[in-house]
Amino acid sequence: MSCPITKMKDCFSAKYKKNAAVIGWIMASFFYFYEVILRVSPSVMTEQLMEYFQISATALGWLSTSYYISYFILQIPCGMIVDHYGARRVITISSLICVVGTVIFATQQNFFFAMFGRLLIGVGSACAFISCLKLATDWFSPHRFALVAGAANMMGTIGATFSGRPLAALVENYGWQNACLCLAAIGLCISPLIWIFVRDKKHEHHHEIPLRKSLTVILKNKQLWLVGIIGGILYLPITAFAELWGVPYMMNVYGIDSKVASQATVMIFVGMAIGGPVFSYVAKHLHSYKKTMLLCAIVASLLFAAVSMANRFTYEVIFFVLFAIGFMIGGQVLAFTLARNNTLDRFNGTAMGFTNGLISAVGMVFQPLLGKILDFFWSGEVAANGVRIYTVANYQWAIFTLSFTLLVSVILLIFVKDNYSKKTEDKPVFKF
Repeated sequence: MSCPITKMKDCFSAKYKKNAAVIGWIMASFFYFYEVILRVSPSVMTEQLMEYFQISATALGWLSTSYYISYFILQIPCGMIVDHYGARRVITISSLICVVGTVIFATQQNFFFAMFGRLLIGVGSACAFISCLKLATDWFSPHRFALVAGAANMMGTIGATFSGRPLAALVENYGWQNACLCLAAIGLCISPLIWIFVRDKKHEHHHEIPLRKSLTVILKNKQLWLVGIIGGILYLPITAFAELWGVPYMMNVYGIDSKVASQATVMIFVGMAIGGPVFSYVAKHLHSYKKTMLLCAIVASLLFAAVSMANRFTYEVIFFVLFAIGFMIGGQVLAFTLARNNTLDRFNGTAMGFTNGLISAVGMVFQPLLGKILDFFWSGEVAANGVRIYTVANYQWAIFTLSFTLLVSVILLIFVKDNYSKKTEDKPVFKF
């Protein structure tokens, strides 16, 4: 029989671990917040970048999506690395890589060197969200995973809001290059904080799973392929619209400056920040992640069809519609819960990386694809500074593509296994 002092020590130890886990997760999610700012930043610099490098919409799409190329390639390796070495070392190094990439992007006059800088930012960002999910898997109860994943996603979308009007104002007042250098300085402050506060959980038999076996198991899992593609499609309002083409679209349709336009597109991020945690509760009420995502995909598709006819609405109405789109795609974060529920626990990090990789791959395809659509319908008109002029109709064709693609996710969801009840009744690691 244990003595009262021993019980008190055990209680104190458990409380300390709980608090340390929460603080560590907060710091990891703050890094995710930071890397999303870097990811989205080109959306408020489109005209400056096109003028500075003298490039077309397609080339701008490739400049932005170069981030996703390295981000996508590294998702599975990052999942394996985080499984193997833990989140602490990985995201500390990752934050420093982001700083180097941002400095290169801001200081190079050559377009291809600037692309290399964006590639490095993608390298540094690749493990951010996976690390948040890994820490959530290690330190939080399984039935809280959807909520914690939603909270992590909320941190990212809040970061994206800072890439709206605040960053647009910084770019307008000090130039896009100085704005990027300010972001690099912030990254230098984040790195030591991550090393101090993030803690990894020790796993028994942690190194017994060969990396090759992990990869083989994941690649053969058809459910992960489906869930990743669906998650990527549901995330298109962020990757293809809010992160790149939303600001020039709003500027073109309504004749507003980049600060006001960025404020409108930021509403998608605000909506998603709220929708993520909300739809984790909706899924709990419906006892189905799949049904919840079906609802989100159908409504988001209809709303984007309305956005493609934006010139028929007032600015205030579109402001609300963009918020509603963001709110509905908040259910996208449930893709990671479905991935977790269709994978063995010991492969969770790799599964999260694979799923996130497919999500980024969809965005990687659609950013230049929308640029290609704009160039296809371009009339040949050029502004005095050499930048191509795209009409409202050009943008409408590009944006309507997103509405159609969201409907494709509805069809794919039919083939997804929900597995809701299998991992929601587990005993919690921590009761919060």
